[in-house]
Amino acid sequence: MSDIITEIVERPGWLSGNSLAIFIGGTEVDDRRTAESYNGDSGGAPQLNIFWATNVTTLAITNTGATDIHATSASFSGLLEATTAVFHVWAYWGESNSNRNPSGWADHAYVGSYTNGSFALSYTADGLVDDTTYYYTFMASNAVETMWATSSVSFTTDVG
Repeated sequence: MSDIITEIVERPGWLSGNSLAIFIGGTEVDDRRTAESYNGDSGGAPQLNIFWATNVTTLAITNTGATDIHATSASFSGLLEATTAVFHVWAYWGESNSNRNPSGWADHAYVGSYTNGSFALSYTADGLVDDTTYYYTFMASNAVETMWATSSVSFTTDVG
């Protein structure tokens, strides 16, 4: 349906507030679709409201590296670009790289909620094992979408 709406609203001369009628029909004689007002009152007629954004901003999340690496802890850094939305961010880490599979990561933690802007992300993981290679990544989600950083980052904890 979105492809059809896109084609219509991108036509020359289309203006916000224009009316749009959509007819849906079947191929059989008994495939009838009707839309009727409520009890003959036009004020109760069904409506389809479509909200269209023309200034869509690219959303992105990236991992920028592990810092403050010690024998049993490390800090994960990242960057969130979410200038038109609210996102909740989680950090995922473990001894194997599970990419975009949340259940494959050994550990995860909620980092915070971020609204409308560019944000430096940071999370410190404790309880790591010394002299061990780990991977981490950030994930951001809201009611509409989920974004994972494009690639996870590896680091090795110090020898204890």
